[in-house]
Amino acid sequence: MKKFLKITISTGLVLFLMSCTTIPSKKINNKVKVNKNISIMGRTVTTDFGAVMFSYPGVTFSMNIVAQALSITMQSTKGDSYIDITIDDQAPRPVKISNKKQNILIFSSKQVEKHNIRIQHRSESWHGITTLHYLTINNGKLLTPTILPQRKILFVGDSITCGAAIDRDIPLPEEQCIETHAWWNAKQTFGMLLSDKLNAQAQLVCYGGKGVVRTWQGNTEKIKAEDFYELTLPDLRYQYPWQHQKYQADLAVIALGTNDFSTSAGPFPERSHFVKSYIRLIDKIRADHHNVKIAITDGPMLANKAKETLRSYLTDIIKHYHNQDIILLLADENAGDSCDYHPNRDKHKIIANDFYRPLKKLANW
Repeated sequence: MKKFLKITISTGLVLFLMSCTTIPSKKINNKVKVNKNISIMGRTVTTDFGAVMFSYPGVTFSMNIVAQALSITMQSTKGDSYIDITIDDQAPRPVKISNKKQNILIFSSKQVEKHNIRIQHRSESWHGITTLHYLTINNGKLLTPTILPQRKILFVGDSITCGAAIDRDIPLPEEQCIETHAWWNAKQTFGMLLSDKLNAQAQLVCYGGKGVVRTWQGNTEKIKAEDFYELTLPDLRYQYPWQHQKYQADLAVIALGTNDFSTSAGPFPERSHFVKSYIRLIDKIRADHHNVKIAITDGPMLANKAKETLRSYLTDIIKHYHNQDIILLLADENAGDSCDYHPNRDKHKIIANDFYRPLKKLANW
């Protein structure tokens, strides 16, 4: 009897151990906040709860991950902002962000896979403030972070720099000429194209309709370039000032004046006021970014007397500094069409190609 009992217990133990190894493992879903394993390019604010808010176009989250699935939880204040999701070398996938918490699937597979993921903000600040709350990783983990380029470029501008209505064909049939925020696409802007060509990071610090001394409608009281240059989330004004030491630019490209000289803004700005205001902005940038080289440009949308006058004002600014660290880039007229006055993606490519060699020479890259 004792011998039988011993055999029975041993057999039961074997069966128990076998059962432990054959039960399928459950999926492990980990909610992960943005952390040091995620590289961030652009201006962001991290809340007390670990969520990350942003509104400037081109803000980018890059990560390497090994997992079975990945999703992100996001929302945008106005429910009309867009992001691009890029997996490895695949084409970007645009996604509209809801004004409520939205779970967005990045990838899902039957087996664990390794991927490089990039999430890039397409929209600009007046479209809304977007928040990345957390990631959900299934059966996996984040790996060492993506290494960003050492070179850094700061672009300060208006809607052109922001990529307004850039992602549209020219010409569009009249029935399709209905502007949507899906037309905005930071990746295709001359700034992002230049940063890729020059192997540099980029910050697009820009706001549609704003200028050096006034808006495109001639309003002098609303936020201007000198103001939003200092901010992380310009629509929240000075609640979140940007800390410039976080991003020390080697090169700055300032593309302002189009709105100041808009036909809807009234008579041209007074020369002395415009020049002094522009110089004050440049001096701020030079004080915040040590050894920065600066290029200023008139932009592609103005023509005739407006373009001629702006260029003469910018020439005065260059003469004020009389050194080789600040140059003037003259942009050919490359406006849009009857559907939208902003240059589209093909025109931005032309601008990037025109600016590439002068900027490369200025930065000594």
